Order: sequence, then structure tokens, then C-alpha cells
Amino acid sequence: MSGSPVLIGPGNTLAGEGTVIGVLGGLREGGDPKKDGLSSYANRLDGDFQRFWTSHTR
Repeated sequence: MSGSPVLIGPGNTLAGEGTVIGVLGGLREGGDPKKDGLSSYANRLDGDFQRFWTSHTR
């Protein structure tokens, strides 16, 4: 689902535990690339994002 976090461990990522490293996106909730040509993607939250977030949340 668009806006969902992309997680890595440690922890049970299926239970929502872990570290957020990205945010899921996709046109019309993603889709099946073989069926309708739509697919989901994730934007990785890297150092540039961290600097942006830090500078705008003070």
C-alpha cells in the first residue's frame, strides 16, 4: 500500500519491528507488472533525506 514503510531487521519486520529505510509508492496502489504494467517502488531514506528531515524539524 502506498506510503507503507520499508523495514529491515533486527526484529520481526512482518510485525512492524525494525528500522525504516524507505517508503513504498506506486501508481494506483502498484499492481501486477505482468498483468497491467503497474509496479510498486520504494524510495530509500538516505543521508540526504536525514539532513533534510533534521533541518526542517527543529
